[in-house]
Amino acid sequence: MEGWAILLRDHPLMRYRGLPNWPPVWSCTDGHNQHPKGEVGTLKAVFRSDMQPPNRCFLLTSHEGSEYLGCLLFNDEAFCRQVMELLKAHCNRTIAEIGGLDVSQYPLVLVMLLRDHPLMMYNGIRSWPPVWVWRGGNDNTNPKGEVGILWDVALSRVPPMPACYLIMEHLGAEYIGTLLLNDGAFCRLVFDVLLQNRFRTLREIGGIDLSYTL
Repeated sequence: MEGWAILLRDHPLMRYRGLPNWPPVWSCTDGHNQHPKGEVGTLKAVFRSDMQPPNRCFLLTSHEGSEYLGCLLFNDEAFCRQVMELLKAHCNRTIAEIGGLDVSQYPLVLVMLLRDHPLMMYNGIRSWPPVWVWRGGNDNTNPKGEVGILWDVALSRVPPMPACYLIMEHLGAEYIGTLLLNDGAFCRLVFDVLLQNRFRTLREIGGIDLSYTL
């Protein structure tokens, strides 16, 4: 799995309550407010927040003669501290350059769960858990999400679309889900992980640590 780049802006832990936190919203602190949006300006300083919980940091930037402050909020406090140290090491670089840092070169990943893996995507949409389609058994309860127990898994033989087929049991009924992925090598890796974890719940499987793949 070597060679995969994970940009800071795309890291799955760069989120707060389900929404991406990069780049932050900018508030003018000095000069003429041009209401900049996105990856603009140059990073001048990073400040730790004194508020509890310690899951945020503040970025001071300069842009076309004015200064702006942005706040990064995180779900993971430890990851927040790591990102803050990374940002401090890259002051005087543009926000766009920092957003494009390949953080796979830095010890930022504490745990990378299967459900959160940046390659668990197909055409820009999260692919885990799959949509479940009833196959037989008890009545169809239209299950959604990480439900049921994985009974079997098969690798798609239809090129060029990498995919795995998951068979799961839930409340006496059998369902099939198609896990579509963009990356063929990652699809094979996921297939092997799923094969080794048959007869476990989908929730347990979604929580498997795949940090060794980064």
